[in-house]
Amino acid sequence: MIRLFQNSLTSRLTLRVCKAALSSHKRHHSTSQEESVITITRIYNDEEGQSHFGSMEIELKGSGDIGYLSKLIPATGVIFRQTPSAYNYEWHNAPAKQFIVNLDAAVEVQVSDGEKRTLKQGEVFFVEDLHGKGHFSKAVNNKFRSSLFIPVTED
Repeated sequence: MIRLFQNSLTSRLTLRVCKAALSSHKRHHSTSQEESVITITRIYNDEEGQSHFGSMEIELKGSGDIGYLSKLIPATGVIFRQTPSAYNYEWHNAPAKQFIVNLDAAVEVQVSDGEKRTLKQGEVFFVEDLHGKGHFSKAVNNKFRSSLFIPVTED
């Protein structure tokens, strides 16, 4: 269910999502003014079912005065989520291939190869470890966290 509020709440959420998309990602500008790349973290699994961190590059094309845009990535919807400060989610698989946007706090994630990373406030990452051992995630500094899940459609 979506409830609409005054524009100030909508504007704050929109601003927070925009800041998230812009603030904590590596942006690489090519020598051409027509292309750019945003690199985000991804969590995937190998053929043996072990999960790993990797990276995903999202290509952008120059769009004039509005900057650079990626191609449309088809999604099935948006899920808003809040996790408590004591969040400590044992090994689990992603329910679907999806982008996750940490809106207001970080999350620590461990993959089954043993590597741990802290995915920061404002960071966008992609999970696609649909089978195998999965990943372990927990709150950082006992902070309550709001996030967005954006499941993508299969190609």
